[in-house]
Amino acid sequence: MLIKQAQVRPGYYYQFNISIPNLNENWIPDDIELWKEDPDQYITEKNYYDLSPAGLLLYHENWKKVALVLNLKVMPPVYRLRTLAAHYTLIEKYIQQIYQNEKKVPFNERERLNSPFYGVTPSLLKTLSGIDLSFAINNYDIEYITNARVLDWDKFGELPYAKVETQGIVLSPGSNNLLDVFNIFENNQF
Repeated sequence: MLIKQAQVRPGYYYQFNISIPNLNENWIPDDIELWKEDPDQYITEKNYYDLSPAGLLLYHENWKKVALVLNLKVMPPVYRLRTLAAHYTLIEKYIQQIYQNEKKVPFNERERLNSPFYGVTPSLLKTLSGIDLSFAINNYDIEYITNARVLDWDKFGELPYAKVETQGIVLSPGSNNLLDVFNIFENNQF
């Protein structure tokens, strides 16, 4: 379901299109050490930047201006599955609130439900899953989101089994493919 930029809320899974004119791989460092040398030269400290992230919008104090996205596309599938399972365990009983008389409450009316799943933070999800998620969490200025599609709860069960998608991911000059990103994510677990 396509929604307006102003309707984006933490606690839901989205696919975004991000508009960064003329983005090129030279704005993306090969590693964190290169980024530390000159952070102003880069758009991110990671070896990728995703113009079409898909994942959970996490809560933080400035969520109305900056989208903090747990990007499922850059997580190895086994970690994606464990993270989704931990998140579902936390919110399972609250998902029923969005169904009234066996119909989903319209998206623009759900904020009034004030469910706890709107408040899922990176640290809470890390604690629940036991996974260091930092390498898969990216922040995007809301103003750069040109397209926001909600991956609604009736589709949640499909997320763990979604194919590995690379569309929109721009890699650093020294990265060969998404496997390089997966390896860094995995190395952060030790």
